[in-house]
Amino acid sequence: MPRTRAQRRATEGLFALGDDALRNVLTLLSPSACALGPGATSRALRELTTSRLLQAARTSGSYVLRPPDHGVVHALATAMGTQQWATRSVRRHQLNREGSAGFANAAAVPPSRLRIIARRQANHATTENHEDDEEPYASFFASLIVGQSQSIRCDGGRECALSAGSYIGYELPFLLRLSHFRLSIGRCGYSTFHDWSFEAFDSEQREWRRLFSCDRSPWADIPYANWVPRAVTFPVDYAGLPFPAARFRVMQGRRTCMHIRGLELFGTLVPGWSLD
Repeated sequence: MPRTRAQRRATEGLFALGDDALRNVLTLLSPSACALGPGATSRALRELTTSRLLQAARTSGSYVLRPPDHGVVHALATAMGTQQWATRSVRRHQLNREGSAGFANAAAVPPSRLRIIARRQANHATTENHEDDEEPYASFFASLIVGQSQSIRCDGGRECALSAGSYIGYELPFLLRLSHFRLSIGRCGYSTFHDWSFEAFDSEQREWRRLFSCDRSPWADIPYANWVPRAVTFPVDYAGLPFPAARFRVMQGRRTCMHIRGLELFGTLVPGWSLD
């Protein structure tokens, strides 16, 4: 008897999972449990979702996060898409009021286990990490890095006119073999945002390795009057064998503004990863 369209789609959907953790988890449900009928199968699946066996199976294998959809930051913020990403109101300065250019009403809350790293070089002064920023700017900066917020005007922000050697990036709580990254940029200096690179820290070689270089802004052709934040996804290129890393950054190679928005990472989570 030929299979129905729904049956074909179900089979194709299962095989489309490849060798990711979800497919491995499904094999933990025994054939005898499935033979007892939908009700018993449903109860067995509910018990499985809270079992230690499931937790062990999830992290014992690799897990692939592919573009163009949700990446590592989204996974950390939403527990792999099982929760809503929390939001908050943030302001650049104390004097910013709701509705002003320096105020974001529903900005994304950075995941608690994600460490944002930043080194700003400007006017002969260097700030080593955004965690040294005072409020309210610290929260404002962190939310705009993880979420693609509306563009704001340039009014003395700390990401303006940064010198070569400045960088912004992430430190993850597990290892990721990167395949792509995605980011947007604020209106300030978007057309001249070039001569930058994307790097990952190779802990085995104890050095930063370049995975992508940009010599022309991907947003350069957008008229200033028509500007809206637009995310671009970039594939990475390994010189040699791909390697897992926990630290990634956008490194600036010239003096320019660096208003990064919605930085997201894609790739393969190395076995042993955990969102807890």
